[in-house]
Amino acid sequence: MNKIKIWFDPSLISDEKAVKIYRSIEEYPELYERVKNSVLDNEESEFIIQNVQMLNWVKGLNSFDPGDFITVEEISLRGLLEQNWGNIKIPEYMSEKDLKFVLEEVPQPKVVCDFENIIISHYLGVYFDENVFIDDIKVWINQFPYNEFEQIVKKSLFYKVWIRKKSELLANSNKGIHNLISLFFDNPKKFRTLIISYQLLKSYSLQLKKRFCGDYIESLNSLVESEIIKIDINSDELLEIKNAIAIELNSMLTNCEEKLDILSVISCTSGRLEKEFYIIINFLKVNSLLNVEEVREQVYVKYRELLSKNLVLMNNFEQLKRPKYPINPEKIDDFSTLIKWAKDEYLPYRTWLNKQNIIDKDIEQYSIQYSDYFYKNYIDIMFSYPYVMWKMIPNIKVEIDKQNFTILLVIDNLNHNYFDYLISLFNEEDISIIESKDYVAMAPTETKFSKTALFSSNYEYENKEQNYRNIFNKKMKSYFLTKKFHYTTEISTIDNLDDTVNFLVINFGEIDEYLHKDQGRMARSRDEKIKDELRAFFMRVWRVIENKPDADIYITSDHGSLKVSQEHELLVDQDLLEGKYIEKSERVMTVTERELQKSRELFEKEGYILRKDFFSLDTHYVVAKGDSSFKPIKGEYYVHGGLSPEETIVPFIHLKKSNLKLIKPTILIEENQYRYNVKTKLILSIENPNDVPLINLSINLDSDIVAVTDMKKQVNLLKELSKVTIEFDEVRILNKNRQNNELIVHLEYSVYGKHFNYEYRIPIKVNSIQENTFDFDDFDF
Repeated sequence: MNKIKIWFDPSLISDEKAVKIYRSIEEYPELYERVKNSVLDNEESEFIIQNVQMLNWVKGLNSFDPGDFITVEEISLRGLLEQNWGNIKIPEYMSEKDLKFVLEEVPQPKVVCDFENIIISHYLGVYFDENVFIDDIKVWINQFPYNEFEQIVKKSLFYKVWIRKKSELLANSNKGIHNLISLFFDNPKKFRTLIISYQLLKSYSLQLKKRFCGDYIESLNSLVESEIIKIDINSDELLEIKNAIAIELNSMLTNCEEKLDILSVISCTSGRLEKEFYIIINFLKVNSLLNVEEVREQVYVKYRELLSKNLVLMNNFEQLKRPKYPINPEKIDDFSTLIKWAKDEYLPYRTWLNKQNIIDKDIEQYSIQYSDYFYKNYIDIMFSYPYVMWKMIPNIKVEIDKQNFTILLVIDNLNHNYFDYLISLFNEEDISIIESKDYVAMAPTETKFSKTALFSSNYEYENKEQNYRNIFNKKMKSYFLTKKFHYTTEISTIDNLDDTVNFLVINFGEIDEYLHKDQGRMARSRDEKIKDELRAFFMRVWRVIENKPDADIYITSDHGSLKVSQEHELLVDQDLLEGKYIEKSERVMTVTERELQKSRELFEKEGYILRKDFFSLDTHYVVAKGDSSFKPIKGEYYVHGGLSPEETIVPFIHLKKSNLKLIKPTILIEENQYRYNVKTKLILSIENPNDVPLINLSINLDSDIVAVTDMKKQVNLLKELSKVTIEFDEVRILNKNRQNNELIVHLEYSVYGKHFNYEYRIPIKVNSIQENTFDFDDFDF
């Protein structure tokens, strides 16, 4: 008969949608009546019971009919999950309690895979199959939630699956990487540090790799063939390894005698650390090797990525020699690539030309090609390219909301050269670059257009408000509700800044004044005046942030500028242009619709027409093409308003203040195998990881397990980022405390008159094939 189906739900996972659920024994009379009526009416029925006693009573009803008209089937979490999740297999080690938690907390997977990967992906956002450590490591290693893992692994469900996955990978992976798999599953953070260490040390000496990578080197050799993890070179966890690399590199360069030796050393460096770069450059300077093309090229190839991300480093490198001639950009059809070309190739070479007062017609033509692309694709650039002037503050809003104290420095017309100099001033005070971008100014590249766009975060220019303070306050006070602002154009006002201010905005215009002045009318060079002004400006800012340990500083400009020459004057009808120049600009003029139609052919030949409707401006403008000017050029100065790379590309830097302290020197024992009571030589290596020398070092062996005639050694000077070897002769390791074989070393030294004293406890290994309680050297034979 089997007309009535009873579903038993002990885990209480059913919901009352299509089938009636009976939960308590008080509901049994109702259930009994419904079962009886179904039998009498010969109807098929289904019920769900969540009470064991009620289930037993219902089963008993079958005793009244030999046909067993009631059938019972249990609803299991395991079966429900397997069915709902695409017929996956649930492992036997999962308990009902675990599966109930899975049902409540883990959403149904979008991709059908094994159960363990569903759980791991839910918590970590990463899938792990048997090839994960070889084929897919680049995919997940940068996405893994290292900081959250310590809390995640405490969850019982995750821990069960995690341990199981570890066993599975160990069983199915090459034995050569078993130790790496075990390390990762036991301590992902340590695993990540190990991978980073190996990436930095891969080509350095085996001894240095062993120091930081230990017994994992062979496994890492087969696993890490290239860069697989992003490295934050400013991370505190890398401090020790960076200092060790610096010391090792100095030692290697000291032994270089030929060009091939130097090339070999450069090749073995990681190419990712600023310290490496500066050590190599300083060595090449001292040894007059900067003009050796092969050596310079090797440095550039090795540090290309680092140089591209660091304006100061790139500037230092490019100034050493004439930059490489830029390629012709005519085939570049992507704006990001064009910006990179301008930044990496065009601007360094053009800057060098300006300093040498050389005019290169081909380079000017390259500038026009850039301007043509910028003009033709302007609207697309403004809305598709992420780093345009009107998007600058929205791009950093989330960061600023989290910051305790923020400074935004908008320095009018600060071009790349002086920008790098200002950054170097901050670097001198251990204020480091966090992020560097290249933004694009608005067209035309006059102050009012880009600065209004920056402070209003608005693409359209209406010319209704020319007070930047009002523009800023109107937008930003509604944009940053929790910030207390201080906006100023007068640098002196920040000397007595209110303690409640946490967002300081300085709109600084003095540099623009110097750039527009004719060098022939100035008693000192423009460079000197601007650098003096920037240093004074920096000192004012420094006094504000000196006692703010977590200050964030953003530095940018509204546009750049172009050095023009007398032979680039445009011969345009002066009657037409009368009174049409924007103040102080030789590169831009306003025109009416009538004038535009009258001289369109001339304007299109000599410049770019910026129609007010298409470019969202207040009126029509025409900007000069190439290095040209609408006014006679009398003297040597900089102008802006056009669409050249110099005028449109604006640096943007985020710096963070840090409080660097002197680092404790490292003491290593070079030979760590001894026998009790046997005279031997003890060799210690002392490394100075600081950028300052250590004076009057005293090294004292102070341990009851050591017997030596001369316990103390002296070193007058240990230079910055260098090491020294100390030898103690006729040392005996005494068999006094075999449970604690530690060598105790006291190190004393001075830095700039300040005295330091450290104790080191260095474990030593003592072999005892044959133990002696006396020393044969004490007897005469």
